[in-house]
Amino acid sequence: MAKWGLLCSAIAFAAACSGHAAAPKDDGEQTFHTICAKCHGQAGTGGLPLTPGGPKPRDFTDPLWQASRTDAQLEQTVREGKNPMPSFQALLTADQIRAVIGKVRRLRKDR
Repeated sequence: MAKWGLLCSAIAFAAACSGHAAAPKDDGEQTFHTICAKCHGQAGTGGLPLTPGGPKPRDFTDPLWQASRTDAQLEQTVREGKNPMPSFQALLTADQIRAVIGKVRRLRKDR
C-alpha cells in the first residue's frame, strides 16, 4: 500500500513538472524543507557555522530578529544572498521566494 502512495506521488510530481497539470500552490514548506533547512534547521533555529569561526545561520524563531526585518529585506537576501548565504535567484522563482518568506514568518516564536 505504501508503494502505491509513493508511485502516485511520483506520477503527480512528474505531471506537475511537465506542465500538463497545474502545480500546487507553494506555501514555502517544501522549499524551506529542501533548501533552507540544510543550514537553518527544520525548525528554523539555525545550525552550526558553515566554516570554523564563521557566523551561525540565522535563528528564524527569534521574535526580535523577525521584528527587525521587513519582508522586502528578507526577499532581497534570498534573491541576492548575504555572506555566507548564496543567492537563490537562479534557483527559485519570485513566487517561491515570497512563499519561503511566509514560511520564515510562521517560524516566529512569541516570548
